[in-house]
This record gives sequence, structure tokens and C-alpha cells, in this order.
Amino acid sequence: MNWKRYKTYFQDNKPDESHFITGIDLGDDSSALAFYNVLRGQSEIMDPSGGYGRASVPTMMQYASKSKEWIFGEYAMLNKGVGAEITLVSLMEKLGRKEFIDLDGKAARVATVLGMYLKELIGGLKNINPKAEVAGIVACIPNYMDEAAKDELKWAFKAAGCDGELVCLASDRECALTAYFAASKPRSELLLLLDYGARELRGGVYQIDPAANYIDVAAKSVMLDKSLGASQIDKELVKLFLESFPKEVSKQEMEQLSSFLYQHKDFLLQNSWKKPVKLYFNFVYPPLQCSITQERMRALIKPFEESFEKFISNLLSINADNTPISKNDISTVACVGGGFEMQWVKDSIARLLPKSRVVFFKHSKGALAEGAALICAKKLEILDSPSVIVADQLRLTEDYGIAVRANRKEVFVPVVNRGSFWWEQNSKLFFIVNQPVKNGMTLPLFRRDQNGEVRHMETMRLEGLPDRPRGVTKLKLDMRFEGIHTLKAKIADCGFGEMYPKSDYEKTVEIYV
Repeated sequence: MNWKRYKTYFQDNKPDESHFITGIDLGDDSSALAFYNVLRGQSEIMDPSGGYGRASVPTMMQYASKSKEWIFGEYAMLNKGVGAEITLVSLMEKLGRKEFIDLDGKAARVATVLGMYLKELIGGLKNINPKAEVAGIVACIPNYMDEAAKDELKWAFKAAGCDGELVCLASDRECALTAYFAASKPRSELLLLLDYGARELRGGVYQIDPAANYIDVAAKSVMLDKSLGASQIDKELVKLFLESFPKEVSKQEMEQLSSFLYQHKDFLLQNSWKKPVKLYFNFVYPPLQCSITQERMRALIKPFEESFEKFISNLLSINADNTPISKNDISTVACVGGGFEMQWVKDSIARLLPKSRVVFFKHSKGALAEGAALICAKKLEILDSPSVIVADQLRLTEDYGIAVRANRKEVFVPVVNRGSFWWEQNSKLFFIVNQPVKNGMTLPLFRRDQNGEVRHMETMRLEGLPDRPRGVTKLKLDMRFEGIHTLKAKIADCGFGEMYPKSDYEKTVEIYV
């Protein structure tokens, strides 16, 4: 049944345990599933791991060519490296690229394959109540997922036979904030939201202003850092293993190591990182016992602690108001993601923001799925709660650059790209002026909107630029934002060989956009 029909149905009939109001956090490494419990009036995580008692399940699949069978999730991870199966990972990352996967010589769309995973994941709800119907699904996605990737994800739900139940795609921060406000009464505050997952650390500072029917959330600062992902810690643990193993490691043994690595990482970093520990690798021959000293553990974690501290510092100093945010102004730190199951991360937050209230969700890996389930309940008008409305001007919606003549027509060349954050560093553009330079020159600057329309923005007047013949003036253009509305363009002379050496000429203009 289509979710819109359920919405009409629930106007006259009270939902019960025979209806699943579902939230899915579909991650690149792992996924979580939650549902809104209408009897308790709250969202709950379900165990999709096949009995392993985990709040998330690997977003992983295997295809056995001989038997033509598929293996999903935790079983695919444990089976990795054992046979000749084709293992498929990072499916979400591939969306939007129109990629295909080779299966026995046949090309399969990534979205179609992901649809099989979704069907298996959602089918796990039948383990709770085989007769229940899925009334609606809200899927949590990365906040800045592009439209092409969203379209392919919707196709994956169609391939899973769930496009009718898909209510909407909701951003990760919308889901996280919805889960946070369900547990904490909304109030005016400056909130720091951190999402530490396997691939990256995401952070944002938000001004919260509650109203009667909605919660106004203004993004002050947003940062992403892929160097702090748990995959970096995986590499360190692999290094520890290779140092201790007495012989060359086979490909199959490396596959097994990667499959069980999360268990060793959990053991080391969640509970035992402050004392010497022993790890056991029973899948290799001879079986390996690896001792790790407290000093080695501290050395392993220290770079991540330092990077985490720098990340928080940058998050507070680079913001929309172009004025540093004081640590003391942050009233609450809300933390989601599996990274916060590691005790050293919690200790780092307590040390860096001692005056802030820190909120850790009971199921940090499933918090986004819980938020998605709550959004689903609201969309179906089962739950009467304020909507979360996020205002974000931190990502650029236009390209900025110059126009050059090529093939007898003017071609726009971007220097600052649409989709990047205003604070990101952009590549500098080097170009040669295809005309004589005498008594200076002019350089028009342009902007291109999402529809491809190019408009004049500003003209730089380069008085004092050295006089040179046609084709021997090489310039460097650097364009960067120093605030969400302040763009600076700087031109510098690069010279041209020995005959036309580089001069000290520079010119900067500031443009309000």
C-alpha cells in the first residue's frame, strides 16, 4: 500500500503493531533500521545483524557465481575472503555516477544491486511481526548528496519494491536533530552536532530557535574531515598485525583480517585503550597473539586526538558570521555515529568543551535511523511534533570565474566551483593573455548559476601591469571567499620565460555577492 493511503487510513484508524513506520540510515559502511513504536510513542532500533546483537549491519553483499546466491550484511563480512564470491562494498559512494557492476559477465546497475540489499534489510522487519505491513519509510542520506545520487537511490527503492512506501529522503543532520529534540525539550541555544562515522567526521554549529510548530535551525558552521574516519585506525591495526606475524600474509588471510578488524578495534578503542592488551588472530597459521603496550596505544590514538582538537577549533573559528565562536557559547554537544563508542573520543570532548552539556545517544550508530523513523511518523501525521527547518547558506550555489576565447567563442572557466563550501581552498587558475598588454588591461569576472546562465559580476582594472606583446603575459588568478558574501579575487604576474621575467605586480578586488 502506498504511504499516502496509509496517511488517509490513519486519520480514521489508530496505528498499531501491525504497521511499521520505518527509518533507515543507509550508510556506505553500515546501515541501521528503526521503527516508531506507536504503543510507547518513541522510535526503537531493531537488530538487523542476523542475531549478532548489533544496532547496524554492514552495507555489504556477496554474489556466489556457482550457486547464483546472494549473501548480505554480517554474513557477507564474515564470509569475506573464504571463497571465490564477488564482494560488493561502498555502494552508496557509487550512486550518481551511472556505474555498473560486472556479475558473471553481465552488467548490473549499482542502484539495482543496492535495491536487493534494501529489500533484505527491510525484510528483517518480518522477524518482529511476520504479518505487519510497512506503512512508510524515511531514508537518511548524507546532507550534501547530489541530485543524481538521490535519483539513483530512489531507483534502488523501486528495485526493492518499496518505492510506494518511501515517504522522503531526509538529511543526516535533520534526522540527528529530530532524534535530539525527541529526547530534549527544544530551547534557544547554540548546538554543536558531531557525527563520527567510519568514513569521516562531520560537524556543525547551529543556532536553535524553537517556535510553536517548527524549530528554526540556522547553520553557523559546517566541517567535514575524512582523515579522522575509523578507516584510518583500521590501517594502524593492520600495521600492528603485519609487524607481529612471522611470515608473508596471503590474500585470503588479509581478507579475513579486514573482516574481523572491527572486533579488535572495538576491543581496543572502546574499553581497553588505557591499559596493555592482547589481541588474538586465530584465522592465521600459526595462530598469532599480539601484545600492545599502553605506550603503543597512546601513540596510535594521539594523532587522532590532535586532529580531533584541530577539527573542533576550525569548526568554531571558520563560520558564517566571520567571527570566532567561543567554546563557552556552545551550550550542548550532541554526538551520533559509531565513532562515539570509543572512550577516547568522549574524553576528548569533555576536555575540549568542559562547560558544555554533552549528549550521547543510547544507540549512537542507530540514532539517525531513529530520527528518520520519527520524521516518518510525523509525515504520516501519527506524531504531533515541531518540524525541524534548517537554513544553510554555507555551500555555494554558483560557479565563479572568467571567460576565455576558444574556438571563436567565449567559454566560461570556473575558479570557485558550485557545491563547494565557502571556506574551502580552491585551485588557482593560470592563463596566458591572448592580446598585447599596453597601459594595463581589464579582466571581467563572471558567475554561473545552476541553470548554466553566465552573468557579469565585476571588472578588474589591471593598471600598472608590465607592457608585453601578445601571448607572453601569464597571470595567476586566485579567488576565495572570506565570508559567505565576501569574494576576493587576486591577480599576480607570473612572467614568461627569461625574456619576460616575473614582476611584483599584484591586484586584489573585494566583491560582495
